[in-house]
Amino acid sequence: MRIGEPARRAGVSTRALRYYEQRGLIRSRRSANGYREYDESDIRIVAEIRALGEVVRQIVGAKPKRLLLADLAGHFWPRLHKCIMGRLYKH
Repeated sequence: MRIGEPARRAGVSTRALRYYEQRGLIRSRRSANGYREYDESDIRIVAEIRALGEVVRQIVGAKPKRLLLADLAGHFWPRLHKCIMGRLYKH
């Protein structure tokens, strides 16, 4: 399915899907006309990313405001990437 459908189903923007792809969290295939194509596993991964993002927002909300998002991202993304890639290659 093209980028709009998985974005809608996962509750994210198409820009977010492109960002996740750029970060290596999901992988699209290219159709003959060059459009990105995604499958069900990509939707599941994006849904997990959204769920983890909500947890992070709750944690950040409980911490002092001095916690920088960049600091969080430096710790969060590598672990998230490892978790997701591990799940991808188990299936």
